Formats: sequence, C-alpha cells, structure tokens
Amino acid sequence: IVPFYSQRTVARLDPKRAENKLRHWNEVARNATEQSDRARPPQIQPVTDLAHVLAMGSDPKSLKIILWEQERARDLRRILRDEPPTNRVVAVVGPEGGFSRGELTQAMEAGFTPVSLGARILRAETAAIVLVALCQYQWGDLGLLPTW
Repeated sequence: IVPFYSQRTVARLDPKRAENKLRHWNEVARNATEQSDRARPPQIQPVTDLAHVLAMGSDPKSLKIILWEQERARDLRRILRDEPPTNRVVAVVGPEGGFSRGELTQAMEAGFTPVSLGARILRAETAAIVLVALCQYQWGDLGLLPTW
C-alpha cells in the first residue's frame, strides 16, 4: 500500500507527522492481520508522488488499473472477468477531488487501464478496500475454493 500525493490531494502531511502516520498505519495493518488470521501484513510504504506509484507497474505480468469515476466503457467486473488471474495488481485509487486529465493521461501512458466501480463515488480508502475484496473474491480465497 503506497499513499501518494496528486494534484488534487487535499490533506498534506509535514514530514514528522507523515512518519508518525506511517508507524500508525503499519501497526493497524499488523493488528488487522492478526485479527483476520493472515500470514503476513500488508506493508505500508512512505507517502510519495503519482509518478513513483505509476513506475511500480513496470512488471508486464501486473494488472495495472486506475479507478476513475468518469470511466464509462470498462468496469472492474469486466476487467476481473476478462483478465487472467494474477497475484500482482497495481491499482491507483484516490484522491478526494479525483484525478486531473493530465494525471489520467500519465497513467494511461504508463500502461494503466481506467476502470469504473459503477454509479457511485466512494471515499479513497473505501474504494481501495472494495477493490482488494473484489480481486480476492474473483481470484483468491474469499470463496470456498480458490479459482486458480
């Protein structure tokens, strides 16, 4: 999990507060992992910028998506159904005010596919949880048997 700043990010943390938040987020992840009986917690990375996040999608085996509230042609259901199962999804979610056209273009040039979650606008943290849950449901261990 990599929090990042983009053009329309409202909340900006000073370096000391960002360091404290990072420690807190990793502690929450560890506690949630224990509670859900998972093997290892997700690692929360320090806050960065969008270009750094997009560069994380350089692995050609990665499914690279950017959630965009104005997307009308591709929804997450279709993408998850049509793409082969993978254990590496690089998904870009956020910010409060949505992505600028320039940021969307930058993501598409980096190989990311814009997708919609449907006719609702979710908070960034909620959208990320929904995305992970749907990927786990489609390809992972939320059913009785894994699908791959």
